[in-house]
Amino acid sequence: MDSRSKIQSYRTHEFMGLWDSGVVPGLLHWQWARDPSLLQDPVNKAMAGIANVLLWASSVWYAKHGINDTSVVLGISAALQAVGVGKACL
Repeated sequence: MDSRSKIQSYRTHEFMGLWDSGVVPGLLHWQWARDPSLLQDPVNKAMAGIANVLLWASSVWYAKHGINDTSVVLGISAALQAVGVGKACL
């Protein structure tokens, strides 16, 4: 895949907006890091689940479009987030 195709693929993927850029998940994780007991609340658990699904979906999307370095980083982030949130929710 040439660089022009990669840029076009990324623009197509822009629908993820702030979720993809990491702003919203960063703020959520900052809040949960300051007070992990917030993850006992069902709404926060749901937001953590949605954030994790979006990370995995983004990782798969990038892999399908040949942007493997980003795919790997997002996959690692998704796995770490799943483990961290999972431990805090128990």
